[in-house]
Amino acid sequence: MQRSQGLIITMIVFIILSLTLGIVSYFIKQKNNEMNAELNSAKEAAENAKQSIKTLNDQLDSIKKKVGYEKVPVDQVLQNMDKDIKMAMGNATRVPQDYRNAVLEIGRNLSDKNKEIATYKTQNLEYRVLADNEIKKTKVQKDTYDQQRKNSETTYQKQKTDDKKRLDDWEGEYKKLTQKVDAIELEAKALNDKYRLESADAKEAAAKIAGINTQLSTKLDELSQTEFDVQDGNILYVNQNDKTARLNIGKLDSVRLLTRFGVYPPNTLDLGRAVPKGSVEIVRILGDHESEAKIIEDEMSNPVMPGDMIYTPLWKVGEQVYFALGYHLDVDGDGKTDTELLKDLIEANGSHVALWMDDDGTVHGRMSSAITSIITSDTPVGELFTADQTKEQKIKDQIQTTYMKLLEEARLNNVRDVKLAEFLRRVHFRKSADVQKYQEQGGVKSATGTSVPTFSDTPIAPIYVNKPHEKPPVSSGIVSPRYKGGKSQPAPVSPGKVSDYYFRKRNP
Repeated sequence: MQRSQGLIITMIVFIILSLTLGIVSYFIKQKNNEMNAELNSAKEAAENAKQSIKTLNDQLDSIKKKVGYEKVPVDQVLQNMDKDIKMAMGNATRVPQDYRNAVLEIGRNLSDKNKEIATYKTQNLEYRVLADNEIKKTKVQKDTYDQQRKNSETTYQKQKTDDKKRLDDWEGEYKKLTQKVDAIELEAKALNDKYRLESADAKEAAAKIAGINTQLSTKLDELSQTEFDVQDGNILYVNQNDKTARLNIGKLDSVRLLTRFGVYPPNTLDLGRAVPKGSVEIVRILGDHESEAKIIEDEMSNPVMPGDMIYTPLWKVGEQVYFALGYHLDVDGDGKTDTELLKDLIEANGSHVALWMDDDGTVHGRMSSAITSIITSDTPVGELFTADQTKEQKIKDQIQTTYMKLLEEARLNNVRDVKLAEFLRRVHFRKSADVQKYQEQGGVKSATGTSVPTFSDTPIAPIYVNKPHEKPPVSSGIVSPRYKGGKSQPAPVSPGKVSDYYFRKRNP
């Protein structure tokens, strides 16, 4: 029985232990299941986190690629983006701090610029329409000018043919005059023979023969120096609004700027002695045989027209024109030699002074047949010396001998003798009364305080009053109506002063 009890107790203990072990096993299994569930949840969370990180890295790489920094570390990407924003905004007063607003701001600026471009395109289209209209207008004017030029060239060719015919006629006339000279020389020889045979007084006969020879020599010189001045060119086109004209002389003709030409009607004979209808001055060389000139003088009743001829003794087509200046050439009538003034005037028009004579009688240069003309005083040398009390008679005689020898050399070289007044008329020289400076002794009247002198006491040069039927020119100080301004501009007022362009005060 005791054995049975021990077995029962053992069984009970075993059962209790079994129950306890089962309960413990249950709890351990339950805890294990919970831990496995937590582990699986953690694994799933880790996988999700890993996937999210991969997604974020892909998105970051995509963003880096879009902003242009695919291979650049993230920290440097942000720095570069800030630099890009500042660079893109330039000098803008407001700079966005992020890409989105920067792009929006750039977009707004781009839109504004596109609007400005559209406005410029519209204006450009309007300008192009205006330009096309101007081009059409200019083309019409060009066609008109070309037609006028063609007509002028036709007229010029006809004029050239007519000039050649007139020149041939003149040469024929010259031959006739030469024949007359030969006849006169034969007549003189016969008269010499007659006087030699009939005159008992040898001295009286010699005197008569000498007189006849002098007369014949003078007449022969006049006939042998007969020369006709022909035109230098023609007017091709005239713009009376701008007071300009086109001439058919240019670069290849060796014309120079500021050369002044007289303007003459077509078919004018001997331009050197004819009275011009106006004058023009070269202001621009346009081509080989074309230039633009400013109309200096013309008359409303007889304006400068296409086809008119131009001429100046100071210039010849493709040639060098040389002048000689004689003794004591007084342009402005002040009793002083104006050699330098004449040099400036001649050389300004492209000609040259090859020889001149100073007040001491010294001749500078050498006389030759290349010289076209010698300009001499209108007053005989004897009268000049009579008025000049500063030189001794011996010096006067030496100067007169040198001067007469110079004139003889000019005659032998077939150099024309042109008087000063005639030369100034041919080159369209204009000179009004000399005006002295304010407060100079013997100067102007009505020049008180700071006022500008308006007229002079100095007399007009004698070369401008040598015609008894004409009065000396007097400046009124009034501007010609053709030079007055428009309605919106006040009319200019002439001060009555003489230009310093050619008339500068000389030191004695």
